[in-house]
Amino acid sequence: MFSIHQVRKACLTAFLFIPSLNTSPVSAQETSPVKFSFSSQRISSKEATLIITAEIKPGWKLYSTENQGLMKLGFNYPASSFSTPIGATTGTLSITNHDPNWNMPLSYYQNSANFTQRLRTKTALTFFRGEITYTASKGSEILAPVTIPFSLMIR
Repeated sequence: MFSIHQVRKACLTAFLFIPSLNTSPVSAQETSPVKFSFSSQRISSKEATLIITAEIKPGWKLYSTENQGLMKLGFNYPASSFSTPIGATTGTLSITNHDPNWNMPLSYYQNSANFTQRLRTKTALTFFRGEITYTASKGSEILAPVTIPFSLMIR
């Protein structure tokens, strides 16, 4: 049998060496009109800020967090023993206009958008993971909702 301390140490060690923990864009994003990058900034020994940047290809719209249903940008942070989100994810002010694809007003971002999420951390070196679900359009071309998982170490 292993002690809980040995299991935690082994898990943290494994997280440090998983290749997907770097902050480079996810490879599934290579052909996507929206590419997300992730970084963090330590506020104190117990708090940090997750910084999410969306780079949007010219002519494309990334639908906003303000919309409802399938056209809503969403952030999901599964429960973790290493960190806890504080409040909601905040971001760049979006543009709201009538969308001819849906025949209704919708909010969206163009070119780029930045989002932040405050985190309560339990250790100085913290593993954090989440998912972003988004929809984008260019003219009458509309992407089905796409979910991008991400993970990073907060130092």
